[in-house]
Amino acid sequence: MIRAALAYAARGHAVLPLEPGGKRPLTYRGVYDASTEPLDVETWWTRWPGANIGLAVHADWVVIDVDVRSGGLDTMKLWPTLPPTPAQITATGGMHFVFRRPTGQLRGKAGKGVDVLGSGRYIVVAPSVRETVAYAWARKLSTTPIAECPQWLVDTIVSQDVTPQAVAVLPQSKGDVLARARAYVAKVEGAVSGRNGHATTFKVAQALVRGFALDPETAYQLLAEYNQRCDPPWTTRELRHKIKSAMQRATMPDGALLVRELK
Repeated sequence: MIRAALAYAARGHAVLPLEPGGKRPLTYRGVYDASTEPLDVETWWTRWPGANIGLAVHADWVVIDVDVRSGGLDTMKLWPTLPPTPAQITATGGMHFVFRRPTGQLRGKAGKGVDVLGSGRYIVVAPSVRETVAYAWARKLSTTPIAECPQWLVDTIVSQDVTPQAVAVLPQSKGDVLARARAYVAKVEGAVSGRNGHATTFKVAQALVRGFALDPETAYQLLAEYNQRCDPPWTTRELRHKIKSAMQRATMPDGALLVRELK
């Protein structure tokens, strides 16, 4: 297992240890601990020799996760044939299909029994084992080019009505905007690992760059203040990634939190 984990990492795929025979992360921050560093991999699999391998979904990937137990195969029967791309058979007979990530906000589902996984998620990968059955690549990730999503799939997995719309914003001074943004952040409870912390922190980032229309550096400074109340705190790289993601994928209209009701 350690050799396989090192091989994934050597090809630039961030991995994390999962409970033996299961899917639960063994590290404190789960997917946010995923690493390509050989020393991390060796440390983890020396500590947990039988650990399964989790692979963090790349920012430029989307993974179509078909769960046969939830009716995923029935959903796929209604689809056109998928183009050749890396594909894995899961331990329960489901499938993972890896595609290039299309632009736009991803839906969480592509139909009954089919999940859509993007950045911040992970998948269990071969040769991991669940219920005595091993995962296996039907089309190897190491040798199969990752395909672009066909348009029909893009239409299925990307929301069509989430483009943020600009709203009318009354003139306000920069100091006023910063004061309002800081007051907003102060009211948000700090994110806690294992309690939907990623979504909470993304919501704050979205409010800063969209709702208050702050520039990325100012938004980062306020998010860093919020980060002091998070348990555990996010790294600088993670915070900047959340700011970038909020700028690219947030659904809140620009200036939505700057609108003042007229008395």
